[in-house]
Amino acid sequence: MSDRSAAGPSLTGGLFGAMVDDAALFPPGNAAMPDALAAHPHHLAGTYGFLVGRFLCPASRVPELAQAWSRPAPLSVGVIADTGLDGLNDAIIQILTDPQLELGAVEIMLPRGSGVDALGDILAALPGVTGYVELPRGQDFSAELDAIAVAGREAKFRTGGTAFGAVPTPEELADFITACVARRVPFKCTAGLHHAICGTEDEAGNTQHGFLNVLLATQAAVLGEGDEEILGWLREGSPEVIVHALRAMHEHDARRVRTSFVGFGSCSVSEPVAELTGLGLL
Repeated sequence: MSDRSAAGPSLTGGLFGAMVDDAALFPPGNAAMPDALAAHPHHLAGTYGFLVGRFLCPASRVPELAQAWSRPAPLSVGVIADTGLDGLNDAIIQILTDPQLELGAVEIMLPRGSGVDALGDILAALPGVTGYVELPRGQDFSAELDAIAVAGREAKFRTGGTAFGAVPTPEELADFITACVARRVPFKCTAGLHHAICGTEDEAGNTQHGFLNVLLATQAAVLGEGDEEILGWLREGSPEVIVHALRAMHEHDARRVRTSFVGFGSCSVSEPVAELTGLGLL
């Protein structure tokens, strides 16, 4: 892998800022709404608060969220359209009309087997905030990414799950990263990025990806490096190599990387914080 001489970004704000959305309500954490909402302000107020992004909430649970949030500071919400387009508009309206809530983003899945026409309906329905469309794995999504790029929207990719085979191969993830970077489509990942560095096997027997591997693979794509370089970073299991590469990343490159790889949701904000701390990066 190519040597990147030192200049060094701010590993706090520049590279890791707002990288981890709070997905405490989602599996495998499945926190109760009161517990998740009580913990979120503490995450934001902690020494690692710069790393924490939006609070993620299913559209079907927005009424519960609105009733449970009672703090004076508005809560920035990323709505996950678990209802599909049905019910999404009601959830958005409730957030927009509640002074205690702020609509930060909407995330919606393109159903498997759907064509570009269905994607067009989704893109037309998204409000004027950040809008991620999750693309189904295992099919060619070139036309869909083209449409997302034209619409000025963002993409989302599932990197894990509870069943065997739920984690995409490095080749599949590399193809997605490369395709997004080539079209200048920002993307986030969902599920499965439980660790900073790849190699941990989950209960289903899947070898998990690392979010720092994704950062460095994205950098390789942004810099126009080849497929083997991108795959190499997704497979890199050495903490020393990963940390050295991050510390050597130039500030300008860090900004470009985060413009592409926006971040990921985690059901436990404390887990990525603990791993970054253990690596000496926080």
